[in-house]
Amino acid sequence: MPGLIAQNLALWSAFPETAQKYLFVGDSELWFFAYEIPTATYVALSRSTVRPVHRFSGIEALVNDMLAQAIGHFDEDSEDATGALQSKAPKLRGGVPISLLTDA
Repeated sequence: MPGLIAQNLALWSAFPETAQKYLFVGDSELWFFAYEIPTATYVALSRSTVRPVHRFSGIEALVNDMLAQAIGHFDEDSEDATGALQSKAPKLRGGVPISLLTDA
C-alpha cells in the first residue's frame, strides 16, 4: 500500500485537477489506468489529455487488460500500428467505451 500511495502522490502532483478524482493503479505507453472515485468505476485515461476513454466492468477486466498490454496482446481495435489515439474510443477488453456512456 505505501508504494501505491507514493505513486499516486508523484503522478497526480503533475495533474492537480485530477488528484481528488482518480486513484492511479497502473499505466501503459498510451493510458493511465485508474479508479474514478466519484463514479466508483475503473477507467483508462488518455495519457495526452488525462480524460477517460474507456470504462471497465470491474477490477478484473482492468487487470486483464493491463496484463494483455504488458505482454503485447492487443485487441485488433484497441490501437493502430503507430500507437496513436483513435478518433473514437478504443475497444479495450472488459468494458464499455466511454462514447457509449456519455454525450461527449
